[in-house]
Amino acid sequence: MVESADILLQEFQQGSMSLLGDAFLRNGSIELTKDSSGGLSSGRALFPSPIRLVDRASNATASFNTSFTFSITNTDAVHFGDGLAFIFAPSNTTQGGPGGWLGFLSASAPAGRPPPPTTQHSLAVEFDTFLNVEFMDPNDNHVGVDVDSMVSLEFADAGSERVELKSGRPITAWIQYDSGRQEMEVSLSYNAEQMPQKRLLSLSVNLYAVLDEYMFVGFSAATGGNIELHSLHSWQFSSSGLEHLDDARPPAAAVAAAAPPDLGQGNQPERETSTRCARKLCMAATTRFLAVSTASAIAGAVIVSMILWLTCSSRATRTNRHDLDLGGGSKPGPRRFTFKELSCATKGFSQVLGYGAFGTVYKGRLRDEIVEVEVAVKRANRGSKHGREEFMSELSIIGCLRHRNLVQLQGWCREKNELLLVYDFMPNGSLDKLLFDKSASSSALKWSVRFKVVVGIGSALAYLHSEWEQQVVHRDVKASNIMLDANLNARLGDFGLARLMEHDSSPETTITAGTVGYLAPEYLHTGKATDKTDVFSFGIVALEVASGRRPITEEEDNATEESSGSSSSSSRVLVDWAWGLHRNGKLLQAADPKLGGEFEQVEMLLLLQVGLLCCHPDPTSRPSMKQAVQILCGEMTLPPLPKAKPRPSFASLPPVSIEDIIQE
Repeated sequence: MVESADILLQEFQQGSMSLLGDAFLRNGSIELTKDSSGGLSSGRALFPSPIRLVDRASNATASFNTSFTFSITNTDAVHFGDGLAFIFAPSNTTQGGPGGWLGFLSASAPAGRPPPPTTQHSLAVEFDTFLNVEFMDPNDNHVGVDVDSMVSLEFADAGSERVELKSGRPITAWIQYDSGRQEMEVSLSYNAEQMPQKRLLSLSVNLYAVLDEYMFVGFSAATGGNIELHSLHSWQFSSSGLEHLDDARPPAAAVAAAAPPDLGQGNQPERETSTRCARKLCMAATTRFLAVSTASAIAGAVIVSMILWLTCSSRATRTNRHDLDLGGGSKPGPRRFTFKELSCATKGFSQVLGYGAFGTVYKGRLRDEIVEVEVAVKRANRGSKHGREEFMSELSIIGCLRHRNLVQLQGWCREKNELLLVYDFMPNGSLDKLLFDKSASSSALKWSVRFKVVVGIGSALAYLHSEWEQQVVHRDVKASNIMLDANLNARLGDFGLARLMEHDSSPETTITAGTVGYLAPEYLHTGKATDKTDVFSFGIVALEVASGRRPITEEEDNATEESSGSSSSSSRVLVDWAWGLHRNGKLLQAADPKLGGEFEQVEMLLLLQVGLLCCHPDPTSRPSMKQAVQILCGEMTLPPLPKAKPRPSFASLPPVSIEDIIQE
């Protein structure tokens, strides 16, 4: 056991690192993968002793600094992959899978979701040289931070620092974690003598809830079917900030520290990022409650923890959140702004980006300590009780979520009668404008971008439905709520209608909310929103993206539509029109004419078929969002589609059609 580490290895010798899998020593360096043909390869090199990173008694986390020089060399200029990672592992006897798993996680782990709560944690900074769509990789030359998943919490393009990871040149990486600021920074350079002033990647993360008390630190790498050499040339690592173990502590406790933390302790680590965020926000929200309940709360740390947890669980599902207070001081995550700050940032709320049912969105600029960043500020309509409830719902839900395909909440303001939310600014606007606005650049949404947008939104919904601690049903998935960032990555936003549910719980009947054209038939019939109603809405979006048509087409536009063999009334509704083409074996004719035929036919047909499958009138016949993404990524076979649109399976439908709703 190492209490505070100070490792300096200018070269590697026998015994200086524990080598697993295909890793081996050669001329003072460690080769992490095989240097010969023979298929898949993975290897690990770990410091022999576990390093103490967390002190549960004082709730403290170690700060650490590390730098290492590595090189990635390809024997084939065309075929390459997959990369290496700096890792924190709970064991020194197991290794991860080959290919895109980078030797970090087991290939049997769920691709895009955290492991079960009983599984020990793993953390990695990956240096990835292969684009894995299933892991939502941005390209084949990026750096990412991974926690219990190959889908990175945050990533950056190594090319932005003019570094090509698979160039074969020695590359030095610096990784710093400040436990006080809860900030991780990664730098990258060909020059090993000086760390760049500009950070490649910066991430706010509380590693107390990510790391086990003792972990093995080192490196992993993997290849797929190609030969890629992953060489580690030198390594420095130091940690600090933890008090020494009490001399009276039994030796067995130190050994047990490398195992999963005792879940019976009052101060246990949360099991995923969203859980940490939820607790942090809910703890702030219940400050007043605890102040009143001090007499009972001081009964013990365990009782306090139970009160906090139960209070958060009950408050998180309430729709009336007028007393919500997320004041969290200087901790990472959404922060509180003053009304004056946001008024100045938006130039007196003069730059309107758009209007919603319950508020107006403005463009603004906020100055950080170093740079000025663009933001979108959503201001609630004053005097609207319903609007304030939607805003408080959005704040309490989106503030806890973290996924690369969700619009990120930066902060909020609540002063007197004003309520404002601050989001990352999305320079490419909403998906519907890029799809349907005639003034928008048609080249902006080429086929590769469209397909990536649909997979990204599918991944975000899979996260909401099954990968967060509670299930989140969005209830308003539509093209206008999908934003595109500077790199045309899709971000799902507007959580004003979203609802929290416990996994596997029965949905409650509510007033039907959402947008006509995206509503599942059973939702109109029962008023019960489920994950499958979100799947239906996603299917409509998929059909929109593929066809370039709105969910409902005005009567005068029917003359321009290609014949589907359907009646004119059915051709007004996108999903019915697409079912008609499918029935006649002409589904590919649904492709957007604006693409000019420049698309992959197999992908186009698959996207249209997945759209129809998700829009199946019977909710039990629809895939889950995880399954839909797996089908699009080629990880799961598309189930057979009915030859014609099936009839809804529930007993009786309300005597109202979509056309009737429109006319009303």
